[in-house]
Amino acid sequence: MAVGTCFIGILLLQCFLLFTPAQAQDFKPEKFDKSLLNDSLQEQEILREEMVLEQEILREEMEQIRIEMQRIMEEIKVAMKAEALKLKAELQGLQQETKSIQEEILGIMEKSKNDFLAGKEEMRKELKKMRMEAKTMTKEIKQVLQSQKAIWQQETTALKDSLVEARGEMNSAKADSKEVLQSSRAAFSDFQKEKSITMADSRTESGAAMFEAGSIFKKSQQDYKQASKNIAEELKADMQETRRAMKRRTRTQRRDSKNVQGEVLAALKIAKNKRVAELRHDSTRKKLRKKKKCPVHTKANQEKRTDQKNRETSSCCAQVQV
Repeated sequence: MAVGTCFIGILLLQCFLLFTPAQAQDFKPEKFDKSLLNDSLQEQEILREEMVLEQEILREEMEQIRIEMQRIMEEIKVAMKAEALKLKAELQGLQQETKSIQEEILGIMEKSKNDFLAGKEEMRKELKKMRMEAKTMTKEIKQVLQSQKAIWQQETTALKDSLVEARGEMNSAKADSKEVLQSSRAAFSDFQKEKSITMADSRTESGAAMFEAGSIFKKSQQDYKQASKNIAEELKADMQETRRAMKRRTRTQRRDSKNVQGEVLAALKIAKNKRVAELRHDSTRKKLRKKKKCPVHTKANQEKRTDQKNRETSSCCAQVQV
């Protein structure tokens, strides 16, 4: 509508510029308005028809675009399905490989677990043996201490008896000399010294035995802890190594699959080109054979025709002779 009004305004200006004063006297506004309205209506009708045609063209183009898009989407869908099937097959192969690798890892872990349990059982047996040895050593130490105690008790009883006898002798012989008293005192002091020395020796021996048993037990505990730690570290290292091996295998398998796909595609292209070349060669051969056969057929037909003519002439001659 705006375009129509602008066009009408431009026409009015042109008309006003073209009109002369003489023409202005003959000018009739009613006729001019009717002609302008008719022209504008015709132009609007033309514009409407053009718009309708453009809309129809656009609809057809949109329909073609929609059909082309549907075709492209169908092709993409088919390609995606084929790619999905390929990926599914590859995933199934990878899943089978991962299952086999997992089974191998489980076997290795089971073996390492059994080895660890066997080593643990051996360590338990050794610890049990060491405990038994420690118990036997403590029993022996106790027996030694008890024997030392019994000896000491026997010696003390003997000393008591000797003291009682000495006291009896002292009571019976109070009038003896001082030398006898001194000798008895010296003997008693010697006895006490021997007693203290024997007790100290027995205590030092028992303490040394107990200390040695404790150190052996601690050393066995430390050895067991170190062995268990080493076994755990070895298991951890084996697990890490298996994981790395799995990663390397997956990488090599992917690389090999890509290489195999490239080789297969190259082989298919080569086979396709070879087949196309063979078909072209066969077609050219057939064409050449057809070309070669055509003149032969014409010659044979000509010979047949000449034979027929000769026969006809000979038959006619024979009839004439008859």
